[in-house]
Amino acid sequence: MGRPGKTHIQGPGLQISTNNSRITVVDCLRGFALFGLFILHMVEYFELFWHAPEWGWVHDTVFFLFGGKAYAVFSLLFGLSFFIIMDNQARRGVDFRGRFAWRLALLLALGYLHGLLYSGDILQVLALSGFLLILIYPLSTRWILAIAAVCLLQPVLLTQLLSLAAGGQPGGEPLHWSVMGETFGIYASGVVLFLLAYEIRWLRLPMNWLAPCGRMSLTIYVTQSLYGVPLFYGFGLGLYQGFGQVNALLLGLALWVAQMLLAGAWIKHFHYGPFEWAWRAATYGTLAVPWRRAERSA
Repeated sequence: MGRPGKTHIQGPGLQISTNNSRITVVDCLRGFALFGLFILHMVEYFELFWHAPEWGWVHDTVFFLFGGKAYAVFSLLFGLSFFIIMDNQARRGVDFRGRFAWRLALLLALGYLHGLLYSGDILQVLALSGFLLILIYPLSTRWILAIAAVCLLQPVLLTQLLSLAAGGQPGGEPLHWSVMGETFGIYASGVVLFLLAYEIRWLRLPMNWLAPCGRMSLTIYVTQSLYGVPLFYGFGLGLYQGFGQVNALLLGLALWVAQMLLAGAWIKHFHYGPFEWAWRAATYGTLAVPWRRAERSA
């Protein structure tokens, strides 16, 4: 499931590893989440849908399958990546918290620039959430589980229940709290089903086509907006007027196939996507991060 081989670059206080023994199923799952995000963006015309909603079966189906779930899976894997990076550095005796904070600051800056083009940017949310991960990283597993349990138990709703028990009046419950439990159950079930399906040999090969997209998810996510926004907005082709959700869905599927083919071809020759390489190089403050696979040392 993984790819053997490592490249190490070391310097004063610096340890960079190009580790190709990746968990392929995680890359596949990240690629699938990215696919869900892209299809959502396409059928909502990169946010313009909400200015003049067109309710119908395309909207209902796509949002039932991916609405909230794709974001949740993408966020889950962001947290997993945080753990893998921190754990790998800790095994080498490196306290990576300061450099990871710088890494998050870079992501926040990229998200800000991306948000100037596309208002639905999620990079800024992930970056800010990452700073919270750094704060709780030193805590024991027991404390982290306790914090997670409190979040899943919906503290706003618990506060309202305590207020009722004390004889107070209930306040208006935010919609996202009322549907959180249902959404969490659906997306958690989806992740489990995906992992189980990956264990079936005849399904694993087509699912592996998603892995290159997962490995260069930052590049793909940002570039989707670079061509998706001009497709629908008035300063570009303005397709949001009269194009229709069916056509948007079909175009989204065709563009995703093209992205998978391009990502597959790219990963054969490079360790990282362009944005991933730039992010990694800026994180470590060096251009010596291997990019081309031919640069792999013995």
